[in-house]
Amino acid sequence: MNLVVSPSGKFMAVTNNGQSRQTIQLIDPSTEVILDELEISKSWYGLTFNNDGSKLYASGGNDNMIVIYNTSQSKLEKIDSIVIGKPWPVKISLTGVALDEAGGKLFVTTKEDNSLYMITLGTKKFRQLPLGHEAYACILSPDRKQLYVSLWGGDKVAVVDTDKGAVEATVDVGSN
Repeated sequence: MNLVVSPSGKFMAVTNNGQSRQTIQLIDPSTEVILDELEISKSWYGLTFNNDGSKLYASGGNDNMIVIYNTSQSKLEKIDSIVIGKPWPVKISLTGVALDEAGGKLFVTTKEDNSLYMITLGTKKFRQLPLGHEAYACILSPDRKQLYVSLWGGDKVAVVDTDKGAVEATVDVGSN
């Protein structure tokens, strides 16, 4: 479902979601060798590395949590998690993730409660911003002042001011 490359280019992470066994793979892109693979039940689209590639943040999907892995030993070692809510049937369902490591923030979109969660990494406390539509992916602007959120169910992209934690604009786009 998703593939991300660490900022250094040392690792790729891939989620395999949907049918059958759901996994995250850690791959060496230079040799195309799978370094590690872990099962992550109810996973979904969201994946991002921290700046030095030593941590991978992964959406736990319907488990309503972000799972944090240490990758420094070329393995996926679960070291922490950030719980947003109780697992399914509580309808939150985490989708995309974006990390502002310097600012100590993690942004997580959802498809069941149609929200953006803005998480302070040091405390794991979060604020919820209702978006009005199912959200899929999110990406930070290079200066980290804006977050672009695809509103899967609304045929729009929301532009979020990351300091204020508010939608400052929307851009109409085609379906999905």
